[in-house]
Amino acid sequence: MDRGEGMQKEVYDRERAPQSKGGGAWDRLFIPISINDVLMVPHLVDADGS
Repeated sequence: MDRGEGMQKEVYDRERAPQSKGGGAWDRLFIPISINDVLMVPHLVDADGS
């Protein structure tokens, strides 16, 4: 997989939102502070149930 400048332009500069919705690349798809990261980890139960 090419991870150079060409790939970066293809991914980040490409128009993602249709012009009928205002157009734009990745920067126009999300409202700032609208995305939260969530980390999910397995919960291990001990032999005593805790």
